Amino acid sequence: MGSTTNADMKGLAQSLINNDRACKQINIQLKGLKEEQKQIRGSLQDMMQDKQIDVLTKSGSKIELKKVERKSSMNKAYVEATLSEYLDVSILDEAMKKLYDNRPKTTNQLLRLHTPKDSKYNNNNNNEDARTEMSDMSDLNELQNQFNLK
Repeated sequence: MGSTTNADMKGLAQSLINNDRACKQINIQLKGLKEEQKQIRGSLQDMMQDKQIDVLTKSGSKIELKKVERKSSMNKAYVEATLSEYLDVSILDEAMKKLYDNRPKTTNQLLRLHTPKDSKYNNNNNNEDARTEMSDMSDLNELQNQFNLK
């Protein structure tokens, strides 16, 4: 990543915290809109079913009521019950163990932000409390050594 300074890291950390706070506020608004949308959809769906209407066109948009069938997911019990019709119990047990133990694995790295619920951290009055953890590390090399970043 090249040469970075504590100021660069502190700036990025503060940006992450600020963006997280903004996202949380927007998510609160979004949650309210989604709940309203859910109620509207339910009412509209009931009305369309009562009047046996499949398609509504309004302002160039199309609202379609259609029935969709999907297959449920395959779980261990379903697979085991289905295969037991075709395989001996000992072979089935071995096959199920092999299927379960040899599933593909994926590894992801994730940067997760944990913000305290305490109101003293959530106000925007330029309080230094949210930034003190990073400023305690005076030397970037010390931080890199601590987290094996070299």
